[in-house]
Amino acid sequence: MNNKANPARYSRLSIVSLITGALTYPIGFYLFCWSMGDRYGEQLKIFRILTNIFIPLYLICLPITAIVCGSIDLIRIRTGRSSNNSKILDIVGIVLGSILITIIIIVYTYLLLAGLLIIG
Repeated sequence: MNNKANPARYSRLSIVSLITGALTYPIGFYLFCWSMGDRYGEQLKIFRILTNIFIPLYLICLPITAIVCGSIDLIRIRTGRSSNNSKILDIVGIVLGSILITIIIIVYTYLLLAGLLIIG
């Protein structure tokens, strides 16, 4: 098995890191706005509860995928099993994923604190 890197190709992990890092923003914004809307009646209250559980999980999975794939590929670049061409794609994917996770933590902390202030 050849462990040498092909210098002419980008790594699949770096492409996945970049794509998932970039797709988190439009998909995340749409899902966040959709989950905040009140288009469900009282009959679909369980659907509202389920979407409020699964949408944040989905919003966390995409940036984590970007961070993990980018980190794995950076380790592969350091060991020489992947080309240096894909290093910038890895870094951009990691940065985009990290920024979105930070935004999600800030927004949901704000919503939690606002909810606690309204209740108490």
